[in-house]
Amino acid sequence: MKKKVIVFNGPPGSGKDYAVRAVGATCTKAGLVCAHNKIIQPVKEAVHKLFGMTHGPDRYDVDLYRAEKEQPLEKLFGLSPRQAYIWMSNDVLKPTFGDDVLGLMAANVMKGQHADVHAFSDGGFLDEWLPITDLVGPANVLFIEIHATRDGKALDYNGDSRSYIGDSLVLARPAVTLRKIHNEFGDNNDRELFRGMVIGVANKFLGLD
Repeated sequence: MKKKVIVFNGPPGSGKDYAVRAVGATCTKAGLVCAHNKIIQPVKEAVHKLFGMTHGPDRYDVDLYRAEKEQPLEKLFGLSPRQAYIWMSNDVLKPTFGDDVLGLMAANVMKGQHADVHAFSDGGFLDEWLPITDLVGPANVLFIEIHATRDGKALDYNGDSRSYIGDSLVLARPAVTLRKIHNEFGDNNDRELFRGMVIGVANKFLGLD
């Protein structure tokens, strides 16, 4: 099977990690190996090592500590972890190595992974996705934009340097499959509805429906 890439593009808190877990479950059920990849992971690890942070970046993926990602830290000279990640990406790595550096790094990681499906829970810069798309071929990329609402208010990219890029990616690589889905945060029925939409779109792309 040709490597497949499924990318979730949405604002912070829109359900990207939850969506990746849903894809992982449907892949496992079908006997496929799914790797959960994060294009920003090398950036986060670099920040934590540079500033001597005693915990890893995965701490902020846990609900109990998620809010800490937005809080200024003395160890980061007054930046929040999110701001420090953005600084490392936009002011250090990209000016030095080019706007596609994170995509190239992620592509190298993928080459060493024995996985049928690579599910990314982050995506927000076009230049980062071109190397990954070209590695597997545009026809093997499913790009899912998550448009989410919480308490009646649409989540957005305010304070984040990323954005929705699905239309731009398809314009650059027309064979990419683009889907836009909605996540309404509410009761468990809404959660299951969102999970069902994710699995339905993923299964169709992977030929599992």
